[in-house]
Amino acid sequence: FRSHVLTRATDAGGYYVNQAQTLTITAANVAPVITSGTSASVAENTATSTVVYTATATDAESDTLTYTLTGTDAASFAIDATSGQVKLLAPADYETQSSYSIIVNAKDATHTTTQALTVNVTDVNEAPTITSGASASVAENAATSTVIYTAAASDPESDALTYALTGTDAASFSINATTGQVRLLTPADYETKNSYSLNIIAADATSHTSS
Repeated sequence: FRSHVLTRATDAGGYYVNQAQTLTITAANVAPVITSGTSASVAENTATSTVVYTATATDAESDTLTYTLTGTDAASFAIDATSGQVKLLAPADYETQSSYSIIVNAKDATHTTTQALTVNVTDVNEAPTITSGASASVAENAATSTVIYTAAASDPESDALTYALTGTDAASFSINATTGQVRLLTPADYETKNSYSLNIIAADATSHTSS
């Protein structure tokens, strides 16, 4: 804003001098305004190349803006200072941490504006992990009631698991679908066959793992 004024100086005798002056009033630099949301979500195990949030802001003077992250969980993320794109540094795990709290900062040449952001992790049903060993032994002629192996597995969501057998010699065995106990259907004979090969299957409601 520019204003033209006339300044007059008068002495005791009534003589005066006029001087024209121009006053220029400049507006103060206004802080940026963050326009992106306060929450985002990401599915657990999503690749770290995935953009989980994009920070955006406006600036009254159209200054160049730079973006940074601070806050409790800022170390778990990276942000592009120019584009505002936010990515996780390691895939999220819902069972370990179901949400992250960070602060988005938008800075012009003079001011920094902050906004709290919550990134929620959505649960994904994950396959069980078989925890029992990869080998077992049985004496030849052992009774078929003998449990020669017990399949065991863990599930991240604590789903109920069922067990099954596949593989070359699966037909020679039975497995209890609930307990994982494995038995021979006929007694083993070392002279006829001294080892068996089979796969253990552990399945939850939507996925399975074989070993």
